[in-house]
Amino acid sequence: MTIPSLTRDVPGARRVAMGAAAVLLGFGAAVAAGQDPSGAPGSSVVAPVEPPPGPPRLGRLIIAPRTSGFLTLGGRRGDITFGGIVDRPVLLRLQVQRNLPGRMRGGACLAPARALVRAGARPCRRRVTLGVARRRAEGEFVIVLDGARVGRRVLGPGVYRVRLTARAGRDVSGGRTGAFRILPPGR
Repeated sequence: MTIPSLTRDVPGARRVAMGAAAVLLGFGAAVAAGQDPSGAPGSSVVAPVEPPPGPPRLGRLIIAPRTSGFLTLGGRRGDITFGGIVDRPVLLRLQVQRNLPGRMRGGACLAPARALVRAGARPCRRRVTLGVARRRAEGEFVIVLDGARVGRRVLGPGVYRVRLTARAGRDVSGGRTGAFRILPPGR
């Protein structure tokens, strides 16, 4: 018995096969149970699978391309695509964050200020959320940041971190994180 593969062509990336992940997340339960999902005559009828209780399960986060520069067409930035799979209808929340320098004060990393530097506060790295993209999704999903833009903010050159969470009702999944880089012009 072979497991049918749920595949999606992500623009600018390699072909992503999600067959095994789909079975682990509850998709293809009929195939995993040895039943024929086609519904052909003589096969058993498969009842819809109820999503498991608890928070939604979020598969691996796929980012393509991980490095984005300027495209030759009109100097427009390339799109950055995020893809994955979830086990039920959810609201996805994709936070784009950047690590910036800061200074420690009382156990918190704060924006650097002259007073903190004079007081001898230790340097640290703080994570600042630059924007949030929200999308509804079910099963396989793709979120595209058009021209490296989050909301109205155009992302400049640098390394960015993303955190993806899924919410179904009051249940929130554990987050998935990844990183991508935007090159300066001419590279």
